[in-house]
Amino acid sequence: MTRPVFLEIVPGQQGWDAEHNNNVDILLNKPWPPFHYEGDETELEGDWPAADYPACFLTLEHSTDGELIAFSNGTVWKRVSTAAL
Repeated sequence: MTRPVFLEIVPGQQGWDAEHNNNVDILLNKPWPPFHYEGDETELEGDWPAADYPACFLTLEHSTDGELIAFSNGTVWKRVSTAAL
């Protein structure tokens, strides 16, 4: 899934609020791919400390388990089960 493209907001332009509202709609009302961390699990805490990103998630390429989802509980990054719904 590709990331949606935001509409450019030109400062001082009359009617800028419509573009802003459309961008909010893109963010909140449509599927949005998670951030994909390019490193592996050994570098994650150093690059993205879990304490700085509580209640956030990302995907990463685990060195032995392949792609997985990680969730920060505010202390550590935890693996999220990827069982089918």
